[in-house]
Amino acid sequence: MMNSISRRRQLLLASLGCVFANFNSWAQAPKFPTRPVRMLVPFPVGGGVDAVARLVAQMLSQKLGQQVVVENIPGASGQIGTQAVVRSQADGHTLLFAPPTPITIAEQFEPKPAYDVGRDLVPAALIGRNPAVIVINSAVKANTLQEFFALVKREPSKYFYGSSGMGHAFHLTSEILFTQAGVSMTHVPYQGSGPAVLGVLSGDVQFLVQS
Repeated sequence: MMNSISRRRQLLLASLGCVFANFNSWAQAPKFPTRPVRMLVPFPVGGGVDAVARLVAQMLSQKLGQQVVVENIPGASGQIGTQAVVRSQADGHTLLFAPPTPITIAEQFEPKPAYDVGRDLVPAALIGRNPAVIVINSAVKANTLQEFFALVKREPSKYFYGSSGMGHAFHLTSEILFTQAGVSMTHVPYQGSGPAVLGVLSGDVQFLVQS
């Protein structure tokens, strides 16, 4: 395992846990970083993951003495950006800042992602834990979640729910809620939380689980 880690020095940042858990020894390694560091976010600009990544990048730039540049590569529920990190030079100058979707959940997709997390990425730090809230378009005549589910049961074809992408943690959270409530709605996956929020504000979808 240690040999594998020494060969592959891409660093994985996941948005769950403690800030800078493993950064001290890494930052003190000789001759590192020797140039600006890329931090790839596999979701669009403007979402929660992107906002936190930019704060972390600013702090890392100060800590490392090199600029940390955030680059957004969305698509395929985070798999495209993750694949870009895997394909980068394995010298630690390319970071992935991602939620669990392309790291742990994508393994359950069919087809499976074109990378192996255990082989191709090395965990560097856990960044934080974020709560989720349920939001419903204001045009829906319901004041509680129970009232909303009652409407869905009467006219299921009328209601849609959004998510930050197929297989995203909030997509799965929504499905768990629907299963428990005994309702079914059509899923509309977006390329990130920013577009998903716009979708519920515009009324294209009526329901969204979001941080």
